[in-house]
Parts: sequence; structure tokens; C-alpha cells
Amino acid sequence: MQSIFYTVYEKRYHLGVGSLINSVFQNGFTGTIVLYYRDEPPPWLQLTDHPLGHSASIGEREIICIPTDPDRHLGFQKAFAAIDITEKFPDLEYLYYADPDVNFLADFAFFEKWASCGLGVAMDANYPHMPKSHPWRKMWENWLNKQGFEIRPYEPYYANSGAFCCKRPYFGIFSDWCEIILRYEKDGGDTSNLRHKKRGFDFIAGDQDALALAQMITDVPISFMGMEAMGFTGQYFLMSHAVNTPKPWDCNFILSALRGVKPSVEATKWLDYCEQPIPVLSENQIRMKRFTLLMAKGISRIWKR
Repeated sequence: MQSIFYTVYEKRYHLGVGSLINSVFQNGFTGTIVLYYRDEPPPWLQLTDHPLGHSASIGEREIICIPTDPDRHLGFQKAFAAIDITEKFPDLEYLYYADPDVNFLADFAFFEKWASCGLGVAMDANYPHMPKSHPWRKMWENWLNKQGFEIRPYEPYYANSGAFCCKRPYFGIFSDWCEIILRYEKDGGDTSNLRHKKRGFDFIAGDQDALALAQMITDVPISFMGMEAMGFTGQYFLMSHAVNTPKPWDCNFILSALRGVKPSVEATKWLDYCEQPIPVLSENQIRMKRFTLLMAKGISRIWKR
């Protein structure tokens, strides 16, 4: 039974990727890791040549690094990467994905069960509920009808695309997701960036919108969990998702604390997973990060915005 966990990244996001992988391994994942990278493979791996790019071994587990350089933003690329994996690994049974700023906190046996329910996703922090009467849904329905899609019954929720899991019978969702993106691009849509700051004006502001449209046409069941699945409600038991900027690896914790922004739980989780089994940072960097995080927590007890 083959299982693959994958992510896509570029630039300094490799520092999030290393912590993500450690969190997956520490919580019991025993399958293969596939990393799609835009610029350079991660510097914290001892890589050897592989037919798909490069690879490294962590104990008995394999990490495969595949270069990618699409014209579209890597957020939109994650669905195409999923199809690429299913084609390259025909015996694949389970597929898992997470953004580089996610950490896993629960035993991976749960995610395997979740993947058996359909496409497992968490509700978004900003727009968790999106019923049929929502103006964006109405706009999307009109476009889908013009494109010749059949709109199927769907639940009134909007997914965060930062993590998902899926078992083989439900891999068809990735074709639906990609088809939406391809039709949007053919229709003149721009997928070179994410435009959440203009969220009320853009037809598709990001890959999550494309997933929301795919949800409306697919025959694959979507298994929603609430915002708590990613820690958005302050409950951290499945995953933590550092959606804010700066990302934990780029954050000056003390300076942020002096500005009235206390260290996030997500930053603590990221740092907790930076050491084993992959040393993402040097020992001195870990010590310094832990020290500045502790100092920032102390400052935040007395200095608040």
C-alpha cells in the first residue's frame, strides 16, 4: 500500500518544508515524501541523483525532489502536481498534501482514515461558510454553466487548500480541480499570482476558489472538518497553519513583541519540529531562535498592542 506526502515550495520556504516533513515523520507517516521545488532543492538534505530529479533517505523513508517551474503561481500548481504524482506512481493508494507553513500534530492513522472519507479538507478561517445564495457562488455558477459544466449538489462550506488528503477512489477531484484552472486560464484568467487583497473583486483570487468551483462539479465526496482542524480557533490537535506573515522562519520575535505582536502558537510548533529527524537549522540557530522566542513571550506578557 503506497502512500505519498507532497508539497510545493520556492525560496526560503524550504525552512518550513523541513519542519513540515519532521512533523509528518514524528507523527507516524511511513510513506514517501515528494517535494516540488521551483529554484533549489532543500540544502538540509544529502541528495543523490534520481530519475525524477534528486532523492535522499531518512532512515528507511525516501524523499524525492522534483524541479518545477510553471508559469502559474505554485499555489495553483499543487493540483497539477497531484496528477503528476498519480501518473508517476501508478500503485499509489493514499495521497497527502500540505503547504510549507503547516505542521502536523496528530497520529497519522487519523489522516489515513480521513482520506478514506473522500477529499479531506478543513474549512477556511476567513470564509468557512459559503452557501448557494452567496454572491460568489452565484457568479461561479453562471461561469460554470457557460463552460458547459453540470453543477452537482454541494455542501455550503469553503475549504482551505493548505492541506488535504485523499484515497485512490477519489483521485478524480484533482482532474476536476485542474480542469477549472485550465478553463479559467483559457478564458483569460491570470494564475500567475494570488490576489486575496482584492478578494471581493476577482472572479478567482486563488487556488482555493478553483477548488471551490471543483467542489460544485465533482462527483467525489468532500469531507469537511471545521476551522479547528488547522488551529484557526485556537485548538491545536490536528494541524497548525501559520497563515500570517512574516512566516516563523523569517520572524524577528523580539522586534514583533516590541511592536505588540506576541509569538504565535504556530511559530512555536514550527520550531518544535526543526530538529529531528532532519536538522533544518544548525544547533546555534536553534538555540538563538528558542532564546528569542522565550524573550518575546516574556515581553508580550507586559507589552501588548
